[in-house]
Amino acid sequence: MRVVSWNIELGHNIEAAAEILLGHPNLQSADIVLTQEMSTESSNELAQLLGMNVLYDWAELHCKTGEPFGNAIMTRAPLRDPEHLRLPHIARINGQPRSAVFATATMDGADLLIGSIHLETVLLSLRRRVSQLEPVSAFVGGTTGPSIIGGDFNAASRRSIAAFERTLAAAEMQRLSALDDETFRRFGRPFALDHFFGRGLRAVDGGVVHTGTVSDHEPIWVELSLT
Repeated sequence: MRVVSWNIELGHNIEAAAEILLGHPNLQSADIVLTQEMSTESSNELAQLLGMNVLYDWAELHCKTGEPFGNAIMTRAPLRDPEHLRLPHIARINGQPRSAVFATATMDGADLLIGSIHLETVLLSLRRRVSQLEPVSAFVGGTTGPSIIGGDFNAASRRSIAAFERTLAAAEMQRLSALDDETFRRFGRPFALDHFFGRGLRAVDGGVVHTGTVSDHEPIWVELSLT
């Protein structure tokens, strides 16, 4: 199965994002698309353009757009058993909370727990960003079977990635994306902010697709097989 994750900045440029998701050879065959920074309207629009089922949830209205600000799961298979996690701590500057959304779908003959997540930026301490991930680890750890989480972890350093790996290891999850898959650029520097973590799954291929100006993040993809 192929999974894509993309932080589509503030849910804008949806038609352009859909063209890339439907047209790029590494993205067009995706069975699961995970998106972040989405509104209700942008999630529904993208799912319709992709011909996918969608589950969306949000933490709060965004301070700039005034629209819901959250994450979506889109799949070709039906989604069931939705779960929304509001993560601890808020942004230091604008008070924005963060969240994660989960659902289950039957993929390749197995029930797969799927999560889309968006952690706070580095303006929040690493200790607090790790604590944002702890309820996610606890939730997944309380389930059985294969699971995939993708999204914007705002992992701006190898130290933060290692800390997130340790946190999710408690749920028997491991990183499935490459350590140096650069998905974001700021002040002329590239960062690997976006990642996949999984349990009971093996990555057989994957990478980053460079899309230009559609979003400030690039989409990542991974081809998975059940272990």
